[in-house]
Amino acid sequence: NCWLGHWPYRRLRDRTAEELVARLDYLGVTHALVSSIDSILYRNVQPANEDLAEALAPYGDRLFPVATINPNYAGWEDDLDAAAERLGARGVRLIPQYHGYDLDSPAAQRAAAACAERGLPVLVAHRIEDPRQRHHLDPGQTVGFGAAAALLRAVPNLQLIITNARGLFHSDFVRDPGLRDKAWYVDLSLAEVDYQLH
Repeated sequence: NCWLGHWPYRRLRDRTAEELVARLDYLGVTHALVSSIDSILYRNVQPANEDLAEALAPYGDRLFPVATINPNYAGWEDDLDAAAERLGARGVRLIPQYHGYDLDSPAAQRAAAACAERGLPVLVAHRIEDPRQRHHLDPGQTVGFGAAAALLRAVPNLQLIITNARGLFHSDFVRDPGLRDKAWYVDLSLAEVDYQLH
């Protein structure tokens, strides 16, 4: 769950592939899924996907591209085809809170279904920024776990990865019996200290 690029609201460390690899070496991490943070604010995300693939090419054995798709943008299907077939994407990010749609909307369902057909997991960030300390121009919204559950139910064979999750283990999502046979995974980097499910 890594990003490359520039974020307009604060300076990020490890903005280049070279810097990211150095940090991964320091931490003893051998592989990473990487997206372009620039794509969050691009209206047309495909140039950010192209830049990402170019930046990761020298580190193809360690850094794996995760393309961003905006199902509200005309031609997103072409972007997905290019990401999967030409850019070597290992997954797709949907960023509904910045791209103006709900995760359980028909647009998101169509994009998730297209990813599932290609065997690509879908990554969705519960939040990008902490809404309590966001920049005033940043929407600071989170993606609801209920919407994630609805997407899993609506799209057969979907593999969903929820990143930057906070509050998940105190939500109904993890206790939902309808999700037991679904393929969902969680990035624990922002989760609570108590990981035990009761």
